[in-house]
Amino acid sequence: MFSLSPLKLYFPIKPKNQVFDSFNMKSKDNNISFSKENYANIISENTSLIRKNWEKAIYKGNYIKYPEQNYILQIQTKSNTYKGLIGGISIKSIYSDVLPHEKVFEKRVFKLKDYLHKVKLQAEPVVIATSFTANLMNKIRITSNNQPDIFFKYNGNEYKIWRIYLSKENNLYDKGYIVDGHHRTASLLMLSNQENRKYKLLSYLIDASKINSNKYTWRVSKPSKNLILKLNKISSSQKEPDEKLFWAYYNNKYYKLNFTSVKNLEDWITLNGDEIYRYYKEDIKYNYESIYFNYPLISFNETISMANSGKLLPQKSTLFYPKMLTGLTISNL
Repeated sequence: MFSLSPLKLYFPIKPKNQVFDSFNMKSKDNNISFSKENYANIISENTSLIRKNWEKAIYKGNYIKYPEQNYILQIQTKSNTYKGLIGGISIKSIYSDVLPHEKVFEKRVFKLKDYLHKVKLQAEPVVIATSFTANLMNKIRITSNNQPDIFFKYNGNEYKIWRIYLSKENNLYDKGYIVDGHHRTASLLMLSNQENRKYKLLSYLIDASKINSNKYTWRVSKPSKNLILKLNKISSSQKEPDEKLFWAYYNNKYYKLNFTSVKNLEDWITLNGDEIYRYYKEDIKYNYESIYFNYPLISFNETISMANSGKLLPQKSTLFYPKMLTGLTISNL
């Protein structure tokens, strides 16, 4: 079992001007500017500068330090309401009481570990699903009927934050599952082991019944001749197959693929050294030089079963909501 520890958190004084999401960062690459106060402008290619930029932002009063507590974060989208708890989970619970369901890219884990070592900041909670008791859900409901400490709108969504006191009886969880943040979790665990320190993972804890599923689009850019030859041996069609099936799209043709798992698909693609790039579906622009792969949607219940049995899916094969904003909840290690 594990619990959610109170944390001293920093919140932005003007949230809608100071937070960003992954789509924002892609926009930044396209030379779309952020406000000077935005957390994106604290981040630098030179890791040693990030901590200095953060301390300057604190000195300027861009962030407020709140007392050591747990918090409720509610995210209201056009179609869903997510309401969960923010706090810290002891690193001792990671991978014993909080389980992953996806593999990670080792290079990215090492890079993030070094980032955490130098910067000493967690600027985005890892999303973890568990089971909320009826008493806990009632406590959250009563607390969130009060005026929120923080309220703002961003990208068409509403965000509300309340402080909450959690008793021991309301703050014990049998098992948790990483929804979003496998690399950050693995990096903090590696850093904790390296420094022999018991860090707390900045976490957003949410009832598993509230998780929504999506998926990435897999793309192989400039595929190898062997991969193209393998694909051309399969019968093709001009008609797009069902989204619930495995298929490939290449040169305006669809190829039905006979696979039983995403892992088998990944092995088939990468056998000859081809590299998979994972994208949000909205970001894909089809071109003749690439092969695109579709696989069936994986539900969160399926990932829970895999995690419980010790199985891991390929990297970036699942996409679950809610997603967190970077720079909204910031914790010192």
